[in-house]
Amino acid sequence: MLTEDEWGDDAIRSVIDDLPDPLVCFLPNGTVLYSNRAHDVIHGAQPGTLVGTDFVELLPEEHHRTARRFLARMSAEVGPDNRTVHSVTEVRPNGKPVFVEWTNTAHFDEEGQLLGVIASGRDITARQLEQAQLAHEIRHDALTGVLSRYGLEQHLADCYAAAGDDVPELTLIYLDLDGFKEINDRHGHHIGDATLIAVGDVLRGVVRPDDAVGRLGGDEFVLVLHGTDRTSLPIARVRQITRSLNTLDHPVGVSVGLASPRYGESWAQLIAEADRQMFVHKHGTREVRIDA
Repeated sequence: MLTEDEWGDDAIRSVIDDLPDPLVCFLPNGTVLYSNRAHDVIHGAQPGTLVGTDFVELLPEEHHRTARRFLARMSAEVGPDNRTVHSVTEVRPNGKPVFVEWTNTAHFDEEGQLLGVIASGRDITARQLEQAQLAHEIRHDALTGVLSRYGLEQHLADCYAAAGDDVPELTLIYLDLDGFKEINDRHGHHIGDATLIAVGDVLRGVVRPDDAVGRLGGDEFVLVLHGTDRTSLPIARVRQITRSLNTLDHPVGVSVGLASPRYGESWAQLIAEADRQMFVHKHGTREVRIDA
């Protein structure tokens, strides 16, 4: 027959086991003392099999260093007050990502030594995926799928930040379609949209994985070619684009401006210079001449 205390312990454990959110308790070295069913499930484990394992090793490898630093920091702090730290980690049972927001509460004994950590989690996968989708939509043009103006500006800002005091090694190619307005007026916006989509496909097809393609709006596009200056590669890419655009169901021409970063100038000035070069090309002076 169960005593009152034993019944209470069993009842509490049963409630914790049945919680819809994960909960795990582990020692300062990461050894798991308790894992409820929800925690077992997010790791794809059978009930009870995670006890005795290393909590850190349950996380993807890229989270290991951060988790070890967390345990070391908590062990070095002096109690007796409990400490609560929030974090988000990703686990991948069966290769499928699950994002968990953790509330990690460290418990200390009367001498201030860390006894262990109780981590209660909340599955925020749906929220993370929604945020990722929203971020993608903000950074990408809804029609063509290439970077939006915002996405392109963020890409260039990141390039300049990564270069620090150095000049980024890249070439910006500014493209303005010739004859697009006539296609739109003659055939309607649905054909115009289809043509823009096809142009986006052409541009994506000529760049390397680390390069970028963006649409500034209307019929203006930009390519960012990394690791280059105004040498043979950008010229070759533009010639390839020109030939491909001539083979579309509704062919379009293109006016081109090339620009490379200069010391002390911003990415906004880079875009403005490429735009200026394109305008010169489009209106006849043709400082940049590209023959297919």
